[in-house]
Amino acid sequence: MPGGLAALLATVAILLIPRSAFAEQQAPQVVDLLPDLIVREADLYSYDIVTNIIPGHIHLRFANGTPNIGLGKLYFFGVLPPINDSQQVVDQRVFRSDGTFYDRQAGIFQYHPAHNHVHFNGWCQYRLRQILPNDGIGPIVIEADKTSFCVVDLAIYDRNLPNYNPFGEFFDCGPDKQGLSVGWMDIYGRSTEGQNIDITNVNAGTYWLESQVNPDTSV
Repeated sequence: MPGGLAALLATVAILLIPRSAFAEQQAPQVVDLLPDLIVREADLYSYDIVTNIIPGHIHLRFANGTPNIGLGKLYFFGVLPPINDSQQVVDQRVFRSDGTFYDRQAGIFQYHPAHNHVHFNGWCQYRLRQILPNDGIGPIVIEADKTSFCVVDLAIYDRNLPNYNPFGEFFDCGPDKQGLSVGWMDIYGRSTEGQNIDITNVNAGTYWLESQVNPDTSV
């Protein structure tokens, strides 16, 4: 009859996905929860110029703060046996989103008699740069040796970051464990030994002060 059974028939193509393939698509991707280190600009404005570090020399002293804004904590530990009486290889423990972790070599711990504790070598690099027209960043005028830090949770930087740890974790300058929790930062004041650039031979003027954390991209 017109408009009867024949009118209700239709053809539909259906793609059947194997159950195993569907499960693979739904499985969450496992990723490294890496730290992300930056320099807090505000600390660099805490500076002065002094002549009492080395006789006959002029130094620019300044503070430096290094927050961790990444998805994971920065975790260092010294590896045994030590290299010598004052140095030790450092491994970084990288945590993953599935709760596992792995270790990788990251640098050197150095005992610093001036501070009476262990530092991670090459934590920061400091430079003076020329100022170009329209506040452009010009060539390097002078730079300091790479500075080592005892890397600890000294102050809270950002409580709103994912995986922020409100209690912190790293508070000791020993070789067993150093690092930065998510949302925390380490700060070195301008009077701390090594927090300066020798500007004795730099012409008077205005310059950019540049701080680079993890200059060797070792962590």
